[in-house]
Amino acid sequence: MTPTQGFDLPLASGLAWLELPCAAPGQGVGQAGALGAALPALAAVEHWLGTDLPCPEPALPGVGRSGSGRTAPSSGLTLPFEATSPLAGGHLSLPWPALKPGRAAPQHLPVQWPLWPARLCLQTLPAERIASSGLVPGAVLLLPGGFQRHWPVQLQAGVSSAETGPTGWQAAGAWQPHEGRMTLPGGPVRSSGDVAGAQAGSAWSVWLSATLSVDMRAWFGGCATALPLSPGQADLHLGHQVVARGRLLPCGAGWGLRLEHVDSLELAAAWT
Repeated sequence: MTPTQGFDLPLASGLAWLELPCAAPGQGVGQAGALGAALPALAAVEHWLGTDLPCPEPALPGVGRSGSGRTAPSSGLTLPFEATSPLAGGHLSLPWPALKPGRAAPQHLPVQWPLWPARLCLQTLPAERIASSGLVPGAVLLLPGGFQRHWPVQLQAGVSSAETGPTGWQAAGAWQPHEGRMTLPGGPVRSSGDVAGAQAGSAWSVWLSATLSVDMRAWFGGCATALPLSPGQADLHLGHQVVARGRLLPCGAGWGLRLEHVDSLELAAAWT
């Protein structure tokens, strides 16, 4: 296994950590060679973050992850370098506050992007659109976004088991349910309705029941690879409360939610 050398990158928003393959860790010549090989990647990171990076500070060998008395970020985005890169075996860890959702990630940064848990909002509807009397098993709720060629949906980043993460970050998606795929084009978030209003309790929203695993680049300017995604179970929410559950099904030229279980008729009645 190739030895590595760690470097501190103290940013205004927190501590970043750089781990690089190094033939002679702890020695000036080895450290300089490791950093020299990483210069193109560091330049790409600077462009991505929109700020100059500080001079990397070598960590002392055998003193944990940081020889400067600081600790490497315990909660941040860790990007291993690609196996085909000269930096293979190393990684870059960036604190979440340094990252700006929507800012396009460098296309030529030689890293492996992780998958991140996400929830998918399919539709929001005004409160007056649904009467509580219509919330019965077997009823079909038509979803206007599903009648568009590319269904505009919204991804919301969740929290992984090991990280605090980018909770609440939003990303645009374009779903083609008949084709079983969703593209992640980046750009401004477009969704079928007012998601923020729905979560505040002033509107209804329909969410895919399953939690998705999505390429992290979806929140950084989009991802070129489409995500396989077939229609399945979905939930009807009022605010953060699940009111009914059902299954997506084709309805003519579009899609609807066929209700199978109604959980909170009392809550729904209070709002309609």
